[in-house]
Amino acid sequence: AGSEEGKKLLQQLYQRIRFLGARAGLAGCGRVAQLAESIEAMLFEHVFRPGKGMSFSSIHTFAQAVDCLDRLFTSGTAATACAADKPRVLLVDDDDVCNLANELALKRVNYDPVSVSDGGAALNVLKDNPFDLVLLDVDMPGMNGLEVCKRLRCLPHHEKTPVVFVTLHQDFQHRAKTVLSGGNDLIAKPVSAVELIVKATVFLLN
Repeated sequence: AGSEEGKKLLQQLYQRIRFLGARAGLAGCGRVAQLAESIEAMLFEHVFRPGKGMSFSSIHTFAQAVDCLDRLFTSGTAATACAADKPRVLLVDDDDVCNLANELALKRVNYDPVSVSDGGAALNVLKDNPFDLVLLDVDMPGMNGLEVCKRLRCLPHHEKTPVVFVTLHQDFQHRAKTVLSGGNDLIAKPVSAVELIVKATVFLLN
């Protein structure tokens, strides 16, 4: 990351993903086009607005996206159109600014985000409403994200709903705790809007 060779590889990837997205759209491969466009936006941020290089979280999300592209091609579902209904995403964070930023990012790609600011409110909403994805802050006052995740797994209609934890901590210990509580993945704070879009798209297409 950050090396001249790395920059050249990112530029090559950007050009190939851009080409793939355009061709997929023309060929009617809606799912591939949707994912390729979100990956293109993420790569654009790193190729043309270089900072400190790709974070571990970004690299992990990018690798997941490439794996998802592979599954779309090999499973024969590349051309399947996405559902007419907007995918519903629940955002749970005690920081209202984070919730607002993530809401705006997801609305840009035609998702239907709902945000709450504490664990109790999240469980109340989850009891009565289906969601396609839950974005859950780990460190919250009162009931933390790990406890919320354990409880939502007891709700029959959310037993298998993907849960992505939002956290400042990315070490092995914290990853293990999130998995044991029933989480599916992590995304690092401060959350990049384009990384969030790619991460959400991967889980929703899977």
